[in-house]
Amino acid sequence: MTTTQDHRWRSQARCRGTGIGAFFSRTGETTTEKEAREAQAKKLCEDCPVTRECALAAILHGDVGIAGGMNDDERALYRRRLLRSGDLVAGPGRRIAPGPGTRRLLCEHCRRRGKYAGRGPEGLRLITTCWTRWVKAGRPTAVPDPVYKPRRTAA
Repeated sequence: MTTTQDHRWRSQARCRGTGIGAFFSRTGETTTEKEAREAQAKKLCEDCPVTRECALAAILHGDVGIAGGMNDDERALYRRRLLRSGDLVAGPGRRIAPGPGTRRLLCEHCRRRGKYAGRGPEGLRLITTCWTRWVKAGRPTAVPDPVYKPRRTAA
């Protein structure tokens, strides 16, 4: 399974450059209109080479609308299947992260690869070290930078 933190796959998406109206519901939309809109969006997703990456990104980020050729309900079923198979794991607080067989993610704060721990301020996806530092600091509006202690030299 590929990581969704690496967004290079988005450049290969068939929906790139198209209007997003078909992918999201409208206020006051009837069932017939919703079905027609979803069918139009899913048709665009049919031959897309990055459908799996798109669906996984939507699951990890909690996106709504059509993504990966699936609506919210279909993605919820897919998410449960991935959890049962071990491709996704539910961590503390029911946070969803890629399973142990997946590549490590790139932290959106420090840009280092590591084990995904959760979302930080402004929705940043953080690896364990940054997330722990942020939580210990009382969850401020920004992730604190690490404190480097100077090494003692032998006198």
